[in-house]
Amino acid sequence: MSVKANPGDKVILAYSGGLDTSIILKWLVNKGFHVVCYCANVGQFGENFDKVKAKAIGLGASKVYIEDLRKEFVVDYIWPAVQANAIYESRYLLGTSLARPVISKKMVEIANAEGAQYVAHGATGKGNDQVRFELCAQALNANLKTIAPWRDLEFIEKFKGRQDLIAYGAVGVSVMERPLPSPLDSEVTAMWMVIVISMLTSLFMGSLQTTRGEDKVLHVVRYKRWQRRRLDASVNLIAAAWKLFKLRRSKCPLDATAHRRLYECMQHVRELRLGVVTEGEDTVGLGTLVYIE
Repeated sequence: MSVKANPGDKVILAYSGGLDTSIILKWLVNKGFHVVCYCANVGQFGENFDKVKAKAIGLGASKVYIEDLRKEFVVDYIWPAVQANAIYESRYLLGTSLARPVISKKMVEIANAEGAQYVAHGATGKGNDQVRFELCAQALNANLKTIAPWRDLEFIEKFKGRQDLIAYGAVGVSVMERPLPSPLDSEVTAMWMVIVISMLTSLFMGSLQTTRGEDKVLHVVRYKRWQRRRLDASVNLIAAAWKLFKLRRSKCPLDATAHRRLYECMQHVRELRLGVVTEGEDTVGLGTLVYIE
């Protein structure tokens, strides 16, 4: 069954300004909901939050909340995961997984303050994000109902894929498309965690090559395609996290060995850039080259 709005029903939508959530926002407005958009800054690179807010208002949102959650995200979520060496199935570093609960928590707080009956998200019906958003919201307020458009029969009949969303946007919904490859928050976070966890524990995602020269050690971490500026952003995130760690050492204790290794790496990381990753004689893709002098 499709969700139906009663007069005055209010929904808090996790909004990014991208294609899916822009169409979802307009769809909810057209169904009669008062939509309050929530956008969290968890360290995603290159986001223009003023444009995100303007777009949401233009699409019919009654209010837009934009919050900087970076400090809370690092202190209460990322550092505990680093301390626990949290890696899912020995390879996935939980970047997306960690970001969703802090976002959902804030959405519930806003829902309580706004008197909303619903929270909504743009997660697909086949991934894990839907579970992360919804279980967190239910744990914090069991009275809140969830609208998940990608599980709504009316929505998925109307929008069978990305091309349908684009076509819908072409007839009146202005959609802010991201450049490709898209700088998604989860990707930037995952990139940050690949580097930090590798520094602390020498555990790398995917294949690892280590080449020892006369004056430096080259660690190669397999990952997705990255533009140089995003690698630079990852270095900045590490530096910011290290600064925060020093300020909050009592709340984020690491054992002496991990503390020393992080400090040493922070002193000697000189460059991150893209390079070709090989296994034997076979090229298997692009990866992140972490040069440690």
